[in-house]
Amino acid sequence: MESFDPCCSCPQGKILGFLDYSYVLPIEMHGKQWNFEVAVDQAAQGLGVGKKLLQHLLVNAQAEKIVKISLRVLGTNPNAIGFYEHFGFQQEGHYKKEFFLNGRWVDDYQYALYYLYLNE
Repeated sequence: MESFDPCCSCPQGKILGFLDYSYVLPIEMHGKQWNFEVAVDQAAQGLGVGKKLLQHLLVNAQAEKIVKISLRVLGTNPNAIGFYEHFGFQQEGHYKKEFFLNGRWVDDYQYALYYLYLNE
C-alpha cells in the first residue's frame, strides 16, 4: 500500500499537529480514494493548525484527482466533527460502541468528502 509522508507544523521544534494519509487499497475498483488521520496538540487547537494541515491534504487530493477522502472520528469529539463538516465532509457511517475508553463505550463515525472529475 502506498503511503505519503506525514506533514506537521513544528515552530521552534514543537510538533503542534500531524497529518497522515494513504490510498484505501491499491486495487482498481476503489478508484482513487484516500484515508487520513489528523491530530492537533490540545494547546494548539483553535489556532489554525488543523485548518492548515487539512488544506494541505485537500490541495494534494485535488492535484492527484482523488475522488474520495475519508476519516473516522470519535463521537466524543464534537469540535472535530464540526471542523470536518465545515470543510464539507459528510457522515457516511456510525459505529456504535466501537471503542471502550475511560470506562465507557464510545461511538465512532466515518466521514467522507467527494470530488467529482467529469469527462475522464
